[in-house]
Amino acid sequence: MKKKTKWIERLVDKITDGSKTTNNENFYYYGKEVTLQSGTEDYVSVFVNEKHNTILDFSLDFWTYECVIDYVEYPEYLDAIKSALRKIYYRNWTFINNMEKEEEYYNEED
Repeated sequence: MKKKTKWIERLVDKITDGSKTTNNENFYYYGKEVTLQSGTEDYVSVFVNEKHNTILDFSLDFWTYECVIDYVEYPEYLDAIKSALRKIYYRNWTFINNMEKEEEYYNEED
């Protein structure tokens, strides 16, 4: 069963638009608890929980354009994060997948 992911694209848009959120914030989005943590405006860690279970854990570095994926519940969620960043920014992001046993570094070139 394919998971709905449009909410993830909207969430990434909300997170990357500095006028809509701060980098240290806790809010509910589409029934999911979202926690943003950061000590600087160029970096944010994002944690998304649903019914006390983590479904997304990733960070965005806006200085180096790196997205580090620590956990996604479904592969479609990872694709949605990538898609959202490609739509918002017209440059390549480096995605680091920490879910794999060996870290996999790759660069999106679409």
